[in-house]
Amino acid sequence: MKTILFSYKFIFIIFTTLPLAMCSNDDNTEEENPFQPVTINLDGLNIDTDDTSFVVDGFQFKATRVKSQSGGILLAYPNQASDFSVLELDLTKSIGVSKISISLFNNCSGCLDIQILNGNQIVTEVKGTELESGENLVEIDINTNVSALRIGSLETIIYTIKLE
Repeated sequence: MKTILFSYKFIFIIFTTLPLAMCSNDDNTEEENPFQPVTINLDGLNIDTDDTSFVVDGFQFKATRVKSQSGGILLAYPNQASDFSVLELDLTKSIGVSKISISLFNNCSGCLDIQILNGNQIVTEVKGTELESGENLVEIDINTNVSALRIGSLETIIYTIKLE
């Protein structure tokens, strides 16, 4: 009789603890799986002013009047209303980005605008007047969720974008 009672207790313990053992407390959190740095090289993409979107290394870009140039993407094709050429990088799937570095050649300080967006709201903005003419590395620290990086200009070449 003791053997039967012991067996029932054993079976009861197994059936109550087994589901608990199968539960994982290893939830994938941002702290455990931080964003892995990636550098997006914009050289040699064969983008023309008619292109409206393209993908590089799995990252989606929107383009408005931009063109491939030696070393990167040239933003230098205003429309008749003199609106900037625009390059926009979708960051909605890039959770955990803490810094964006943009390597560029600034040839028009008064006509360069770099924006970090969360939806339609500008989180951070860097104007070309804050940069030297010529080659620059623009580093922007991120401390909130972001959805896009938008760069508009009348005469700038974007070489690389590094996400950290």
